[in-house]
Amino acid sequence: MSNIYHPYVVQERIAELSNGDEDVLGEMKGSDKAEVVGYTQVLFGAKYRRSTFVGCMLAMFQQFTGINAIMFYSNLIFESSDGSGMSTVTLTFMLNTVNFFATFGGMYLLSKAGRKTILVVTCIILGIFNILIGYTYSQDYHTFVVVASLSMIAFFEFGSGPITWLYMAEIMQDKGSSLATVLNWLVSLAISLFLP
Repeated sequence: MSNIYHPYVVQERIAELSNGDEDVLGEMKGSDKAEVVGYTQVLFGAKYRRSTFVGCMLAMFQQFTGINAIMFYSNLIFESSDGSGMSTVTLTFMLNTVNFFATFGGMYLLSKAGRKTILVVTCIILGIFNILIGYTYSQDYHTFVVVASLSMIAFFEFGSGPITWLYMAEIMQDKGSSLATVLNWLVSLAISLFLP
């Protein structure tokens, strides 16, 4: 509850539940022991199940943004885009450089705009870039494939890349975060296995 609400709201709620019993409040303030939550509680308990579901869905949909198709197969994509005038190694280096520096842009955006807004807008933009990359790749517009791929990486790092992990850390218990992380990696594995 303290991950979602301000501390004063938590204290008011505790006071309501304990009917103003000062001994209970004193124990809560003085207690340094954290509640141990198991996987069963995280998955099925009314207190945690919604945040676990939201975190797991964010982790899964992060992989469906198309980031892995670009990152895993950048050499193949850029190899067939040799009409851009640059080598595959140079283009892959550019892709990773954009990935690194866009992270700083994402941190700046997070401090200036709301997370939900950034996440929704960047996911829409990523969908548009996926369509554009697919179309331009099929039409052999080599330069646009490169530009769209680099832009897509930047927008991923502005939104879905960091915000998913940030939300998971804020709303989920440790066990729920571990489940979401496993789900994230399993979807990543499935994408790497089933994409050509």
